[in-house]
Amino acid sequence: MQSRGRRSERGEALTAALVAGAVLLFGTAVVATTVVRTAASLPAPPPPSITSGPATGSTVAASSVSFTYGATLSGVAFECSLDGGTFKGCPATGVSFARLADGSHTFQVRATARNRPDSPAAWRSWRVDTTAPLITISHPSAAAFNATGWSTLCGGGPGLCGTATDGAGVAKVEATVVQHATGKHWDGTAFAATAQVFQTAAGTVAWRLPLALPADGSYGVVVRATDALGNVSRPSGYVAWAWKVDTVAPPAPTITKGPDDATADTSPTFSYADAEQGVAFECALDGAAFAPCGAKRAAFENLPTTDHCFQVRAVDPAGNASPPASSCWTIVLGQGFGVTGSTTGSFVPGMAQALNLTFANPYNFPIKVLSVSITIDDATTKGATANPACVGSANLAVTRAFTGPVTVPAKSTRTLQQLAVPTDQWPLVELLDMPWEQDGCQGTTFTLSYAGTATKP
Repeated sequence: MQSRGRRSERGEALTAALVAGAVLLFGTAVVATTVVRTAASLPAPPPPSITSGPATGSTVAASSVSFTYGATLSGVAFECSLDGGTFKGCPATGVSFARLADGSHTFQVRATARNRPDSPAAWRSWRVDTTAPLITISHPSAAAFNATGWSTLCGGGPGLCGTATDGAGVAKVEATVVQHATGKHWDGTAFAATAQVFQTAAGTVAWRLPLALPADGSYGVVVRATDALGNVSRPSGYVAWAWKVDTVAPPAPTITKGPDDATADTSPTFSYADAEQGVAFECALDGAAFAPCGAKRAAFENLPTTDHCFQVRAVDPAGNASPPASSCWTIVLGQGFGVTGSTTGSFVPGMAQALNLTFANPYNFPIKVLSVSITIDDATTKGATANPACVGSANLAVTRAFTGPVTVPAKSTRTLQQLAVPTDQWPLVELLDMPWEQDGCQGTTFTLSYAGTATKP
């Protein structure tokens, strides 16, 4: 009984140490065991090591990348994630990604094992940059240039210039220039190359291709750039510009309309045109600086009564200015000038007398009298009273008109005689010999009216 008791104690101890389900056979305890391992009982595998692929913090010019990785624990599998996406199984030999967009990317890989937690992820973050630098052309940037414009717009001397920017840095900028008239390209010395020759510009972020002012004509430039990663501008990304070199000034404009000289008009208008097409106009009044003005006309208002000079010049798209065309005139008070006349003796029928005209010039400049018209008034007087018996226009006639011109000094009154005009150029006035009785005209005073035109000499 004691031995049985000891077996029982031993059996109880054995049973406590083993899993339930023991079977007693021939007095010997034989057990079938089932081992249960919980996840908490085994640690996670160590994180994988990434053995190849873009380094963290790097920038690559490729949109396709590959990674390889390994684990220190045998028998594990791998799961990968790109840019925070879901972890998915990936080959133990490595994984590749294609057509990645430009910008930042992150790759993660972790190890997985049966009945173990997933390992911490190993990761790499990098940037993809497949874009060539952004290029600008600051000169030439206009349609046409003259010598001054070409030589002053790029710092450091004449040529072509601009900027280039890129997140990875700019390695070089290149430009090719063509002369349209010949189809030849700049080879660094002359327009002699038959195909595009890209010349490396000086500088990168701020670049300049030295080029002295070429001959008058049309030209084109194409610019490309390479960044520090080796990305080169594709043809669709080239920057181009066409321009014209023109160093010949337009001809002087023609003033087609302006005020009379002299004039009482204080708000004159000028019209003008130029033989060269596509020009702009600049105007100046009385010595002021030239300023842009209308394409066809310029108008002024409330000008003072004095001498004035108007100038207009043509400016082509390259900035070449023509010689100015000028028009000078005087604005005066509207009093005109005076004309009177007198004869030296009495009239008899059929007799003509020369009429000595007198001109009164009120202006502070000479005037040139161009014409004088003389009208015989119908009304006459006799002894300071009206004389209806003698109709002036029926008995007296102007048989020779005034022959001019004559110049009358400023602020003066002069007769034809004082101006040394020969009498054969004076007007003639004749008392007509009429078939009717003209006794009613005896002792009659005839009245003549005068009108004239004059200008500044």
